[in-house]
Amino acid sequence: MRRRALLTTTVAGIATVTAGCLDALERPEYERCTESFVPLNEVPTIPTRLIPRSAHDEVTTALEDGEYTATTLQYPDLVSDETVLWDTENNRYYAHEIESGILLENLRFDEVTPTREDSGELKLSNQTSDTVDASIRIAAGDDVFVDTKLSVDPAAEVREVESVSNNEYAGERGAAEALPGVEFPAKLRDYDVEIAVETPGDEYVETATISIHPWFEYFWVQIGDGRLLTGSLWENDTGFFSDVENDSKVGVHWSCTQPPSGWPEVWDEDDQ
Repeated sequence: MRRRALLTTTVAGIATVTAGCLDALERPEYERCTESFVPLNEVPTIPTRLIPRSAHDEVTTALEDGEYTATTLQYPDLVSDETVLWDTENNRYYAHEIESGILLENLRFDEVTPTREDSGELKLSNQTSDTVDASIRIAAGDDVFVDTKLSVDPAAEVREVESVSNNEYAGERGAAEALPGVEFPAKLRDYDVEIAVETPGDEYVETATISIHPWFEYFWVQIGDGRLLTGSLWENDTGFFSDVENDSKVGVHWSCTQPPSGWPEVWDEDDQ
């Protein structure tokens, strides 16, 4: 991927010619996001004074039309060369490529499938008084990645919850990590999950499509009397493992938070 230099020289040139209009032409300052992933919904939607279209417009146009061409682009200055764009709604990932000509710059995206060294786990929390048998299958299309059976003892150190959410408290993180379970494949994509649990009195089957993404941590399966309770937990859902109130944006991969490129220091009324 080829990147261009920042536009400081361009701004300076305009300031020299039209010093009296500096405030109207000055480009807002942004903080570059060098994280591995930038969520599409956090790419700034605010145009700068020099570039009439926002970085978000550039990105969405390039994704929809295959490319976006302009005399000056915002998006390449807001991220690193290696940053991957993450479409959170569809759980898709894109690497960007810039082609610079004499007068025009071209932005394109290629879909990629990143991997994570720690891709997250399916965890089984048995809230009954009996040891139960669980069958777990994880697949994507015709490819089966996990097909296994586990014997699950009662979870003595993890609490029963009413919902799998940041508003519930299940117990200490160490106790959750010790629960039986299976790891998801390393690729960031959607997987079809099937869990079948046999208790002394009944059998329960749950199916779900789980999106493995940069902030995914657990697919939580609570085995209770008469039902299975399931849900996904992200790395910033720390309330589930802590009874102390905390900021929700503290995930390991959630470092660029304003959105990632930062908000402009100066706002116009039209920008609000």
